[in-house]
Formats: sequence, structure tokens, C-alpha cells
Amino acid sequence: WRAQEFITLAAGSEQDAHDVQWQPASSSGDDGDGSSSAGIWRPSASGCILQDAETGGKLESFSLGKLLDDVNHCQALTDTGFLVVNGRASNCFALYNRDTEDVEYVVGGADGTLDLIDLEGNRLPKNSTVFYGQHNLEYFGEGEYLMFDNNFDAARGRFHLGGPSRLLVVKVDTDAGTATLDWELKLEDHTPIYGDNDRLPSGNLLASSWPAVISVEAEFQYDVRMFETTRT
Repeated sequence: WRAQEFITLAAGSEQDAHDVQWQPASSSGDDGDGSSSAGIWRPSASGCILQDAETGGKLESFSLGKLLDDVNHCQALTDTGFLVVNGRASNCFALYNRDTEDVEYVVGGADGTLDLIDLEGNRLPKNSTVFYGQHNLEYFGEGEYLMFDNNFDAARGRFHLGGPSRLLVVKVDTDAGTATLDWELKLEDHTPIYGDNDRLPSGNLLASSWPAVISVEAEFQYDVRMFETTRT
């Protein structure tokens, strides 16, 4: 990139590259001629698609139908058959088993399959909605999923209860059948779309946010920010 030299992947066959993940050639399957192609995982409307990194041809795809609406992030877990799929408009995420074509569980939203435990320790029904319009949902190991909870209810076109966006950590325990809201950081802004929350090797979190509006009277003035925070 320093030399401004770029290679167009998948033959430029897709214009929407909201989120992509590279899959090396050694693990992307057989093309039928004894060779295998590197692939690119990317979201589709209600699932994920794996495309040939060179030709853009479809290597694999799946759809979860009405279970997930507006999939904006898709994470293939390395050396497993599992995919983490995030549904922004349905306010939920799911773990999908590519080998069995089964949904292992759904967290949040109307079709949730795990009981939810909030930050105060209250146990909520499976179909409770506890995050809204979330972005960059990723699994970081040890049962932990990190997300940027936009807190934006797309169905109603407003922030839930007027509250701000937040960084959120959810811990899934399949043996207990629970998804626990383990940690949050409420932000100073209302970010209706985008935003990120990643765990660094140090354990700190690296995040970004794009507020829709900042009051002219607010002390903190910015259009976009990226920041690192401790998790305590």
C-alpha cells in the first residue's frame, strides 16, 4: 500500500465490501482439478458467501432466511467448520455449523435460543433484545464475543430509550444455556451505524465510533474517533 499498488480481489465482482475475511488456499476446498483457491468470506443479505479470491466464483454459501436480517459481519473460525454471523436489523448473532448446516445457537432478538443474563445478574427470556443494530461482532475465544452496540433500533428509526451507543462484551456458556452481558462501556455519542470493538493482545479494547450529531455546546467535539480503553 505504501507504493499505491493494489490487486483487485474476486475480479471486482462485488461492490459491497462491508466486511471480508481471507481464507488461505490450503483450507478453502478443492476446485475439482486437484488445486484449491484462496477465498474471501463476506456477508450476504441473510448469510455468508465464500468467493474465489481471483475469479469471484462462488465456492460456498448459505442463508439463514428470516432468522438473521441485514447480515453485516461474517467470521469464519480458523480450522473449524463454524461461522459467526451477525444480523444487524434482527438485533442478534448466531453460530452456524457449516459441516452439519445447523445453527448451534442464536443470541438476542426474537429468535434467541439462549437465556440472557444482564449486567445486574437478572435472567431474561431467550427472545429478549438487549442490543440494537450492533456492528463488528467477533469471537475472541474463551466464550467471549465483542461488539459495538449501536443501540439504534432500525425498526423504529431511533436509539433505544434514547440511550447512547456502547462497547459490549457477551460471554456464551453453552453448557448453562446462557449468554451473559459481561462488560460494557457507555459512550458519549449516539452512533447509528458502523463502530468497532476489538480486544488487543494486552487485553485492552480498541474501538471506533461515528456519532450522528454532536451538540455545538458539547465539550468533546469530533466527527469520528478511534480510542483504546482498559477493561475493568
